Amino acid sequence: MSVRFIGDTLVDIIDPAIMHRRLGNPPATISGIIYALDAMALGVTLPPDEWPLPVIRREHQQRVHWQPSEGLALASDESRGIWHLFDMDRREGIYWIRSGRDLPSWEPGAPLRYFIHWLAYLERAQLIHAAGLAYDGSGLLLTGAGGSGKSTTTAAAIASGWQTAGDDFVLVENTSRPLIHGIYDTVKLAGMALEVVPDMAKLAVNPQRSPDDKARIHLRHTNNNRLVASMPVSAIFSLHITNEENTNIVPASKAAIMKALAPSTLFLLRTGMQESFAQISELINNLSCYSIELGKNPFEAVEVLARVIKTFKQ
Repeated sequence: MSVRFIGDTLVDIIDPAIMHRRLGNPPATISGIIYALDAMALGVTLPPDEWPLPVIRREHQQRVHWQPSEGLALASDESRGIWHLFDMDRREGIYWIRSGRDLPSWEPGAPLRYFIHWLAYLERAQLIHAAGLAYDGSGLLLTGAGGSGKSTTTAAAIASGWQTAGDDFVLVENTSRPLIHGIYDTVKLAGMALEVVPDMAKLAVNPQRSPDDKARIHLRHTNNNRLVASMPVSAIFSLHITNEENTNIVPASKAAIMKALAPSTLFLLRTGMQESFAQISELINNLSCYSIELGKNPFEAVEVLARVIKTFKQ
């Protein structure tokens, strides 16, 4: 994917999370081109309050339009002044921001995710809301709703020497043994996680964040050797916080993993839900499924997880 900035005000918002994947020698064929512009900074005409497109679902001022047969995808958050518009036939999109100053705090952690999702659809791949980890040559996925301990467990694993393809979104190729690709180098921490990995937390790039925002850390600054571009995965784990002292890992049904992975992925990506659901179903059917009942110590949870992974090779 080629990102072309019209002006430079969005460079520091988009670049940091994806800079580690920049190619020194771009391929001859580009999968897609995204134009990014800050309308207010450039002094250009703003988009209308309501673009003349059919409304599929209205949530406040958030709108989506998904018609692959027409070659058009749109995701907008008009209350914040963010528009993502994509021409599937030309594989060109525009990321139109009313003002970079008004962007929500989570946007720099996973920028351009809609465009990556749409390009993945064209390449028969799928962006999913999960963390990718690798230990002793084995790849796995961690999933769960917000607040389930996914980022905290990922941070503890990284601090314990594990590798990661990202803690929030990863790209999946569905093969007989699924392959995941890292997109973003960010880890987002809040609450107890800030105390679990204090050396990582103190390197957050948003120290002036509000109390409700997560600390955002770029691993290329702190743990670049922990980042992995791609890896095969053989198992997926859903996380659940308990009040128990120790962590317990048990087999889980495909349905339970679907319940943990699909809702957050579909909600965050908002478009192509039927297609995404089919891809997620195929992914889960190709993986071993487990549930992690998290204890109080994230590092103990990582140790238990490591013991389970070692049984994969026996």
